[in-house]
Amino acid sequence: MKESDDPKPLNVTKEEIQEKPIETNTGHKVVSTNQGKVVVETSEGDYAEKEPYEVGAVKQKDGTIALKDKEGQLKVLPNTGTASTIFTTIWGIIGLIATIWGKRKFN
Repeated sequence: MKESDDPKPLNVTKEEIQEKPIETNTGHKVVSTNQGKVVVETSEGDYAEKEPYEVGAVKQKDGTIALKDKEGQLKVLPNTGTASTIFTTIWGIIGLIATIWGKRKFN
């Protein structure tokens, strides 16, 4: 699977990953996704965010993450964080406009 390929449809939900983490064909245990990165459980039981390529996965054009599990089946994980990033950006712009408008009004 290459990044340039057409995105494959989502076939795993965030809830399914949390209930049953996905063990990849490269031996990593994926427990979640976060803003285009995969969250893996380390051998010590901690969690670490990694770039998709570090665990043998590919970030698709639509932001989802495609990887193969230990049985060789393609799993497409959801993209998370995009909506909150857009929401934060919009509120930041509104705040900036309000600040500029407020300063002009008081001068």
